[in-house]
Amino acid sequence: MPTMGKRLHDTVLLARLEAPEAAQRDAAAKELAQIGPVAWRALRDALKKARSPRAARQMNEILKDTDATDWLRQATKTYGF
Repeated sequence: MPTMGKRLHDTVLLARLEAPEAAQRDAAAKELAQIGPVAWRALRDALKKARSPRAARQMNEILKDTDATDWLRQATKTYGF
């Protein structure tokens, strides 16, 4: 179960996808993609509430481009699961 800090961090990143500044949106998208499948649930939930078509597109792209197999392989190598 995610910690409160983790949920807050994901919420902040998701909110930044709606930011007016491209640099903030891009940084948030990059970090969410790096988090990988761990962020999928939050992304799917946020996608239902997206206020802008741009944010919805970014969320869909992150979900589509994040391959669980590659992410799990990297996590196994990094964390020794």
